Amino acid sequence: MPSIRPDPDSIAHAKYSEALNAIDPEIVGDMPVDEGLNRGRALCTAMKGSADYAELLELTRKQFTDPGHPNGFGPAKNMLILHAVRQYLCPAS
Repeated sequence: MPSIRPDPDSIAHAKYSEALNAIDPEIVGDMPVDEGLNRGRALCTAMKGSADYAELLELTRKQFTDPGHPNGFGPAKNMLILHAVRQYLCPAS
């Protein structure tokens, strides 16, 4: 019986979630998988329209919040989140 290979997007999405969890488990927390992907995809859209890194970091801060971190996860983690988004969700950006 031939094996069923996972969809490349599924692999990238799993690696993205793993990367966010490695940065800080509270980033993912109880967030539904689709919500985390949608937040990252929103950044992909912004990356295509802007080359301003400071603006992208500010958007990352706004996209990735939770009740315990209403102002985001801080500049260092925002850079890592943005890197994970670029690497796994929109590498062409």
